[in-house]
Amino acid sequence: MCGIRLSNRAQIYHPLKKIRREIRLLHISPGQKVTESIKCHLSVASLDDRPVYEALSYVWGDPRVTKSINLGGRSFRVRKNLWTALKAIRISDTSRTIWIDAICIDQDDKEERSEQVKLMGEVYRGAEKVIAWLGDDTDDVEHAFSVIKAMSDFPDLHFDPRVPPHHDRAVLEPESIESLVQFLDRDWWKRVWTFQEMALASRLEIRFGHRTLTGEKLAAAHENFWSHNTCCYSAFSGEHPGHPIADLDKDFSPLNRMYQYANMVDDFVFPSIMATFRQRQCTHPQDK
Repeated sequence: MCGIRLSNRAQIYHPLKKIRREIRLLHISPGQKVTESIKCHLSVASLDDRPVYEALSYVWGDPRVTKSINLGGRSFRVRKNLWTALKAIRISDTSRTIWIDAICIDQDDKEERSEQVKLMGEVYRGAEKVIAWLGDDTDDVEHAFSVIKAMSDFPDLHFDPRVPPHHDRAVLEPESIESLVQFLDRDWWKRVWTFQEMALASRLEIRFGHRTLTGEKLAAAHENFWSHNTCCYSAFSGEHPGHPIADLDKDFSPLNRMYQYANMVDDFVFPSIMATFRQRQCTHPQDK
């Protein structure tokens, strides 16, 4: 949970009106330098008024590692993964309005937390954009994004170098495919809540440090994979045991179910998605 003193808690969090379906929104102040502290404040809005905001989807991370931000003029501690995300998504010349569960919900108020969880489906569905934060930048991300771009931009090219026309050799290198496998193996893809949030998003942006990938690119790459699964991936991996391309089938399979449910988003709510992805990991057992 976020670490705040009880005296500060009452000053930061004021009761929300259940009948108005109120939520809190976080306004992140502009910032340019990496060393510049994170400053933000909260406001209250009713979902009935259709406020304009974005929503963050992320993994909470280790509760023992926290960082301090300035929330409404007071010190407020958040877990390091969220702190890193706030640094990365902060805009240099204007404020950003976003919904983030760890800050916008009073995590020490069990009753409020319970009521706000009931609204989370509408919160993510009503967001102008959902930002999926996968973590800080790593060396292999550039290779992973290059493979996804190749898969989405050139759907007719084959991944089996024996079948023309095929992708450039650089895309087919084991190191490139392995980077994509590692990208899909990040913690964000393994959590119950994150896949629900992704399925409910009207517009998705995937962030890895300062690198950005649109949801459309990922969806196109996913479609490319399944259209080439038999002619490329299955045949190639069968003849090249140990090649990382064999792991793509396992890593792309959950995405297949997610996209199927996303197409029926108006017909289901959080509990039904949870049933579908109940085998996925949770930070807390009660999330299952």
